[in-house]
Amino acid sequence: GVHQRFVKESEEDKNVAGVCEMLTYGLKGLCAYADHAMLGHVEDQRIYEFVHEALAFLVAPERRDLGAALQMCLKAGEVNALVMQ
Repeated sequence: GVHQRFVKESEEDKNVAGVCEMLTYGLKGLCAYADHAMLGHVEDQRIYEFVHEALAFLVAPERRDLGAALQMCLKAGEVNALVMQ
């Protein structure tokens, strides 16, 4: 994927890149659900705040920490559940 192109050859870097890729796809789905909800005049500021937080994470040095990347993916799942309510 896209993130894989920017990593070194180590297995750990590939794992982190894979998790960041998963976060990217999670954000894509989250935004699609949020857009659909907005058509029904339903919005939640927490969704937009998380999207900004996650995008900032993907360009920050902390993205290289596997634990932090997994935590962000878990949070994306929580926010996805919020969007689908």
